[in-house]
Amino acid sequence: MEKIPVIFFILTFSLSLSAKNYDFNSLRKEFSPPNDIPFPVENSYSKKKESLGLNLFFSRLLDKNKYLSCSGCHNPFRGFADDFTFSLGSGGNRTTRNSPSIINLAWSDRFFWDGRVDSLEKQVIFPIESHLELNLKMEELVQRLKAETEYVKKFNEVFPQVGITKETIASALATFVRTLKSHGAPFDKWIKGDANAINESAKRGFDLFRGKAKCISCHFGWRFTNDQFADIGVVGNDIGRGKFDSNFNFAFKIPGLRKISETSPYMHNGSLVTLDDVIEFFNRGGDVKRPSVQITPLHLTSDEKKDLKEFLLTLTDKEIRKEILQELYSAKEIRRKKRNEEFGY
Repeated sequence: MEKIPVIFFILTFSLSLSAKNYDFNSLRKEFSPPNDIPFPVENSYSKKKESLGLNLFFSRLLDKNKYLSCSGCHNPFRGFADDFTFSLGSGGNRTTRNSPSIINLAWSDRFFWDGRVDSLEKQVIFPIESHLELNLKMEELVQRLKAETEYVKKFNEVFPQVGITKETIASALATFVRTLKSHGAPFDKWIKGDANAINESAKRGFDLFRGKAKCISCHFGWRFTNDQFADIGVVGNDIGRGKFDSNFNFAFKIPGLRKISETSPYMHNGSLVTLDDVIEFFNRGGDVKRPSVQITPLHLTSDEKKDLKEFLLTLTDKEIRKEILQELYSAKEIRRKKRNEEFGY
């Protein structure tokens, strides 16, 4: 009888340990991004409205000093967030909180870190008028846009008999933001059946995410968030949701985890720079001990922390829609030409 090398048994045994059976039908139901985007009846979708909102999103007319745009804090290459602890506002001001990603907001009903508004139509107005952000009154923005022939034409096409108003500006911007949906990440490909889309470390990290690390308690569903508010023990005097509801002092909106590798720094105050920092923070149970803190130490090993990070990295897709890139580069070209005109080039 031919002898089978010992190495064969070792290899077979190790493969059996790493090959776990997953119920992919259940995983797809729980984690697959939907095909359709929900739009409210009072602000129904049209391609022209989306296109107008896209144009406004990159327009510097929305800034008091005509220097910044919405994309300054919500950069397509940064998961529609930015890489500052506190974002740069009009006139060199700094915001008091880190800019969150604005992808997948069509499925949310509370906006900003403190959940101060309940619709995207309300949300998009705040940063325009905030003195720390674009610092421009909507009335002045309306007049600016009315002085632009192309905008007058586009608004009349999208909003006949109404044209340019505070409400139609908000409707167009909100429509565009609703179209920002993540899909096609390695994790999505894996649950669709591509066994090689993520590595074994990421699979172990997924098991930790749903088990020992307890991430799934708050970060569930295809957006990986429950849209609720929680105090997780971040250092600081900002009471967050507590400004509007005293039952939620120091609580902040639980963010989705899609494109998480692009949206650093993390937390409402941008205090954690890397994903490793975030995992360490949760592993030690936060940095503040108070009755309202909702997390406890996880006691993850070094290898488990590496696996968890590897899984989180699979939630980022690299796709940016062609029309968004075109608008971004068009806005940059317009700015370059104006700068050359100013300096007589």
